[in-house]
Amino acid sequence: MALVASFLKDVQVNWGSIASVSEEASRAMEFVQSKTKPPEDLIATSQLPVSSVRDAVILLQGPGSGEGRELDLEELREIIAELIAAYGEPSLQNKIHSIQEQQRKAQIKPSCSDDQDDHMAELREVLWPCQTDIAEAYGLPGTAEGLQRIQNAVQRAITEGDVEVRCLADEALMLLGMNPLHNIIQEVKAEDFLNCIYSVAGESSDVEIEDFLLNLKCRTPLEKAARARGLLAARRLKEERQPPGGRLTCGLLRTWAAYERLGLAPRHIASREPMPVVRLKNPTAAQVWDFVMRNQPLVIEDAVNMADFPPLCDFADFEYLRERCGHRYVKVKGDSCWDSKGRQLFLNDPTIEIRISDYLDLVEVAEEHETCISWYMGKLPLHTDVPEMFEDIANAPNSPFRKYGSCFGENNKGVHTYFGCGGNTTCIHSDPSENLLLVVSGEKFWDLYPPSNAACMHTTVKKFLNSLVPPFIDPEHVPEDVEKNWSCYKHAQAQRVHLKAGDLFYLPIFWWHSVQGSIGRNMILNWWCQQHPYKEYKYQGFEGTREILEVLQHLNEAWSGDPGSGPSAKERAVAQELGSGVLYADSMCAASDSYKKLTAPPRDPIKSASLMPSNRFRWQRAR
Repeated sequence: MALVASFLKDVQVNWGSIASVSEEASRAMEFVQSKTKPPEDLIATSQLPVSSVRDAVILLQGPGSGEGRELDLEELREIIAELIAAYGEPSLQNKIHSIQEQQRKAQIKPSCSDDQDDHMAELREVLWPCQTDIAEAYGLPGTAEGLQRIQNAVQRAITEGDVEVRCLADEALMLLGMNPLHNIIQEVKAEDFLNCIYSVAGESSDVEIEDFLLNLKCRTPLEKAARARGLLAARRLKEERQPPGGRLTCGLLRTWAAYERLGLAPRHIASREPMPVVRLKNPTAAQVWDFVMRNQPLVIEDAVNMADFPPLCDFADFEYLRERCGHRYVKVKGDSCWDSKGRQLFLNDPTIEIRISDYLDLVEVAEEHETCISWYMGKLPLHTDVPEMFEDIANAPNSPFRKYGSCFGENNKGVHTYFGCGGNTTCIHSDPSENLLLVVSGEKFWDLYPPSNAACMHTTVKKFLNSLVPPFIDPEHVPEDVEKNWSCYKHAQAQRVHLKAGDLFYLPIFWWHSVQGSIGRNMILNWWCQQHPYKEYKYQGFEGTREILEVLQHLNEAWSGDPGSGPSAKERAVAQELGSGVLYADSMCAASDSYKKLTAPPRDPIKSASLMPSNRFRWQRAR
């Protein structure tokens, strides 16, 4: 764990929107904000997204709900105040400063990751006695689990907008030598947040590969020969796939490499016209197989019923959930921005823990007032976090995956749920998996873009499956600020899909999508699968991006022996990111070979199915 807080800090708070702020808290925040800088000057990484709440590690504990009783806000403020007093003791400050100085010296060394972990362990050991004494004084276990309970309560209070807790947490962080939070993501407009990310991440990701290779300073004949080979490969790839504007950028190359790593067929990467979303009533697995092979989205109606799949009814019943699994603590998303349309965009993976029964209470209150909550139970693995729900799915007489699973490869992630309210929204992204999802309650609204639209998504080298374009924008009517930063988006081919409770949706691998839930409760069950072996395309030789990446890898090796000459540090960094070989060992896109046997695809007799009109294109245009 690094001794730094989030990269997104110091954005001004709209004090008129925050109620019940104490005079002391206001003065403290004003002092912090007197040292603010523009947000674009403070983004020191291209990661998208990073949570500022996640950095409220005032007890140096990892995420978790911990053990012990629940703390009310007044107790929590008292606990943090006592921690501040303890951290401020001169003897303890001397020890903290000594550890910080060791860390500073270690950072000068070429490799300091192990040293960094040692310094964190030293700091945790120094703080442990006062932390556990305070925890026990408030009736919590004097263990790591007891401290986790305090820390989780701090993160939850900050996410819910408690400014006093946030100011106290800032003071504790500064006493530990960490940067204060200064802001939470909720206070940043979504478009501004994405703009800031683009200004940093887009700088190298938007560089065109051909220009990059042409301008590289190559000295030896071997380096020049490698560069020439890379230029030929880049020009051939552009001619084959014809990205919008004719630009093959570093970000696009990185995304295409991920496509190839998982065996997405070239016809899907270079397709000119996206296949429309089709609706079928209760098709057979053999009929679904045809859509899977075409990588074509499909909405299935009447795929399951309550008799065959009781969770369709049970999981929509809050009383059932309270009794069955209400005691479980689960991770929820807690960092969000508001966009110009009033949508709450959740930006990161779950980081904060909350009891399911508490979450259900919050959803019910939000439904009553037709508002939203600060949380989103997204990407929740049921097999590990809520075994009761997983057991209900496994014990059902039939399930969507049991019915259609033969169309896909291995399902090694189990089943997940996404459960929220208040129009919960996710940014545009794509998944390196086939996706089969069932809407249990509420509604879901999707904007879909085919894999061939990757160039329109303005991806970055580091986050090659995340788009920087704000979601739910009509490509035919792109606002001026979006056109300025994401000029290729106007070429996107978007379709809108509306799903209601009971609908089953096949979302093919690498289809780009943004999702918005209904105002009331909305829940989906989600099965991510690898591609069926019959569908997976086998890239041969230097087909696709491989030759360009290998050229960059060879150049990196040539430069490693002479770090002081040749290309600039920036050029080296770009080449290293793209050609380091990580592309072909990505944990995010690492296929398992365990299922790659010649599994026969479903071939039952074709039965008649009612073919319904598709959703059509959301924005009709001649292309």
